[in-house]
Amino acid sequence: MDSKIKSREIKWFLISGISAVLTDLCVYYLLNQILSHTIAKGISFLAGTILAFVLNKYFTFQSGRKSISELIPFLVLYSFT
Repeated sequence: MDSKIKSREIKWFLISGISAVLTDLCVYYLLNQILSHTIAKGISFLAGTILAFVLNKYFTFQSGRKSISELIPFLVLYSFT
């Protein structure tokens, strides 16, 4: 693998991860004002996870495939990490 491609993937992976965490935090903070903390955390986690999947799929790994087979392993892995 070309080092230029690897460098781009690492950059986008970090951007995706930081964006997902910030989305989780912001959504939680906003929803926690009006919902119970458990529900707010569940929704914020889901929002961060969806953002991470989309950014990693289309920007980090530049996958144009439209397949549910990519989503399931991602969700399982993301749930455990």
